[in-house]
Amino acid sequence: IAIVGLGTPTITLANTIVEGDCNDDDLISSDGNIESPGTTCFLTTMAGDQLSVAAADLKLAGLTDNGGFTPTRLPLPGSVAIDVAATETACLANDQRGVLRPQDGDAVPEALCDVGAVELAPGEGIEIFADDFETGDTDRWQSLFPPPVR
Repeated sequence: IAIVGLGTPTITLANTIVEGDCNDDDLISSDGNIESPGTTCFLTTMAGDQLSVAAADLKLAGLTDNGGFTPTRLPLPGSVAIDVAATETACLANDQRGVLRPQDGDAVPEALCDVGAVELAPGEGIEIFADDFETGDTDRWQSLFPPPVR
């Protein structure tokens, strides 16, 4: 994110996820942005921008400590933010947690920068239990994977 110019503030976004309503016409896209759920930010649209992305397709975990100095929202497997050829010139060498970029977070043979503050590393964000293992009624835990055949 860069704030540019004097007078009326203008904010330039690159490889950024904007979630929710922002009702701001001072935002300029430098490409690779995702806006969900609508188009209330009035972004100037670039070829790599994804607008009106449904929350179900965004697939972000809740705000929590994923490492680093600030809480972040981890993109979950299947998120439209993972390995989507976000603007490589705006792809920083590390994500907000200090993880190297790019990483192949979608298991497709090419590592591209993810959109947003967090780069999904291989195997990260995979759920083993339907209720995230640590929560819920332990008598009702259910594996997302079939039991091994014996």
